[in-house]
Amino acid sequence: MGRVEGISLPFEGPIENYVADFQSRLKNQTNDVGIACQFTNVGNFQFSAECPYRIEVDITKPETRVRVPVVITGRNFSNVFPSSFAARDDRISVLVNGTEINIENLTGQFLSVDTISIYYKGKIESVSSKLELPPRSSKDIALSGYSQTLARAVVKNLTREVAKSESVKFGVALKYRVIDTNIEKTLFREKTYPLADIVESKL
Repeated sequence: MGRVEGISLPFEGPIENYVADFQSRLKNQTNDVGIACQFTNVGNFQFSAECPYRIEVDITKPETRVRVPVVITGRNFSNVFPSSFAARDDRISVLVNGTEINIENLTGQFLSVDTISIYYKGKIESVSSKLELPPRSSKDIALSGYSQTLARAVVKNLTREVAKSESVKFGVALKYRVIDTNIEKTLFREKTYPLADIVESKL
């Protein structure tokens, strides 16, 4: 008696007599396949998969395709900053484009920017800049230098419903001096943005 992969066949006579029976038993044991969907995210997307528990396959074919319905449940976003923010007085202006802070001297005098503060969701992060701006000049400052704010500007598994219901309060404050007078001045502005508008600009 022979044994092949757990199937016992009595070899009593020409083996050709048992080929059909062997193939039938083998097919019955191997065409029922278990399926497991182990991944719940691809890149920045979160999803749920309605995976079938078991399927039957035809082992005579080289491959079997399985249709698995997938529903995207959310998406991760980083650098959730407004793409357009502006503040100014008669001496200095600030523009934020989502990745950089542009500071422009509007006067015919030298300005010294001592501190640049970012306001984000009620938290403040200040960086001493010691930035000197010649008359009618500008300088770009990368938002990447604000590590604490960058960590807060991450949204995970965001859904459309949540994006429509939440907002982001963003602001900038500058402490600067007109060098001829050495008098400290402050430029400050905050604005609230719908979260849906911010993430839509990133799609």
